[in-house]
Amino acid sequence: MQHAKVRFEDARRQLGFAAMDFSIPDDRFLEMRAETRQMQDEIRKLERKSKSLFSLFGF
Repeated sequence: MQHAKVRFEDARRQLGFAAMDFSIPDDRFLEMRAETRQMQDEIRKLERKSKSLFSLFGF
């Protein structure tokens, strides 16, 4: 899960740079935003899965 969080933070950082760089086409920016949201959703699923696993064992 740590690797996924690092990838997500990198994608967020790149998205921020793209928002300030007007040479990047709007279509590419929207693709980057969609990819970042997808990564965030994946991380949320992993966190929910790990929390449910820990609660199953009483941690």
